[in-house]
Amino acid sequence: MSETQQKFILRTVDLKKSFGKQIAVNNVSLDICTGEFVSIIGPNGAGKTTFFNLITGAFRPDSGSIYFKDQDITRVKEFNRVQMGMARCFQITNVFPHISVLENVRLAVQAKSKHRYRLFINTDKLKELTEYAYYCLEVVQLKNLASHLAVSLTHANQRKLEIAIQLASQGELMLLDEPTAGMSAEEVPGIIEVVKDIRKKEQKTIVMVEHKLNMVLSLSDHIAVMNYGALIAYGSPHEIQENKDVQSAYLGRKVNP
Repeated sequence: MSETQQKFILRTVDLKKSFGKQIAVNNVSLDICTGEFVSIIGPNGAGKTTFFNLITGAFRPDSGSIYFKDQDITRVKEFNRVQMGMARCFQITNVFPHISVLENVRLAVQAKSKHRYRLFINTDKLKELTEYAYYCLEVVQLKNLASHLAVSLTHANQRKLEIAIQLASQGELMLLDEPTAGMSAEEVPGIIEVVKDIRKKEQKTIVMVEHKLNMVLSLSDHIAVMNYGALIAYGSPHEIQENKDVQSAYLGRKVNP
């Protein structure tokens, strides 16, 4: 596909953010095509999470622009970006702990529907919402735990529940902020499998910040590398592994799976 034919779902143009004298994001321009899986990596303090927070609306940029589906959303509030089709999974698990796994997801489905402000819904509509909630749980391999309280889930399964809630919001752009944070090495493959399944079953664009390079290299179409707030490389997993600037950023070592 030529550049003129590409459809960008997300674009940042010369995005900049400072905290006092510290420049966290330094004139970052990035184009992400519809349907792509793009990972953002870099050493600690590279500016990855700040850049993510600018995309989602948690932070306002000092300068530059953000476009989502060709609309300038630079000053759009975080909640409104979700309504437009963004869905974010945070580093820290963010679920309702004392209701069931199913109810966590069903509430997210209802919040996206035209019935979100109605206390009483007819049986047929409730059945439809519940069926979609079950589908989201099936995709993340939690359907068999639907009746369990969210608080009873392992950390890894709570992360899967968060991803199911993202799916339930039916956003076109999924933003995964270190989805394997706090997990043991044994738990990580389960999250990789879930993300691969989402790619197979859903037409989603996914942008992920992640430290685990084996996961990044196995999932990504393209990888963006940040260092000291700047975008120093963007390319395929193979191109990133061979990039000398990236190797230097990672303590002079070649980036290996």
